[in-house]
Amino acid sequence: MLWNPGGGDEGLFEFLCTLKRLPTPHGEVFRYRSPNTDLLGILLERASGRRIADLMRDKLWTPLGTTGEIAITVDREGTSRASAGISLTPRDLARIGEMMRNGGMANGRRVVSASWVEDTLTTGSHEAWQRSDFAPLFPKGRYRNKWYQTGEGSFCGIGIHGQWLFVDPQNELVVVRMSCQPDPVMEALDYDNIAFMKALAKLV
Repeated sequence: MLWNPGGGDEGLFEFLCTLKRLPTPHGEVFRYRSPNTDLLGILLERASGRRIADLMRDKLWTPLGTTGEIAITVDREGTSRASAGISLTPRDLARIGEMMRNGGMANGRRVVSASWVEDTLTTGSHEAWQRSDFAPLFPKGRYRNKWYQTGEGSFCGIGIHGQWLFVDPQNELVVVRMSCQPDPVMEALDYDNIAFMKALAKLV
């Protein structure tokens, strides 16, 4: 999306159409791929006839009661980058975690369905996870609906360069970590982050 020097000048959709299918059957091995989320955003826009920014404002930000400015990156054609480039304050990001901790409720109203939250937190293939590069991060883990399950009751959203949204319902804990790590993925720091959040949960 013109973020990286020397990148192409194609739009997001044009770029997505150049990607090839992986040789292994779908669902056999968990692999996080940002283009899948970008394509999901495009599908949502085309199915609804509305921009992602407008959908998120009406379906998520307004019901959550966000208070800060929120922005999303777009390509040269105005297509929203659903997988990255969404900027909001730590407090407003925490509101998402708190809503998920409360089963999809916020400010006395339902934001997402209880069945979707339950599906997110109780399903997903543990076998596909075990075959993935992510297995050491959460040995009992699974992945579903864009959320990582630790297999120990907590769950999280993980972004590149050190962004974390960690939710531990049992200990009534929501942690937002914002960072500017120099590399997109720094595995050693991921393990430190998990250890810190587990230790923090024991203190609350």
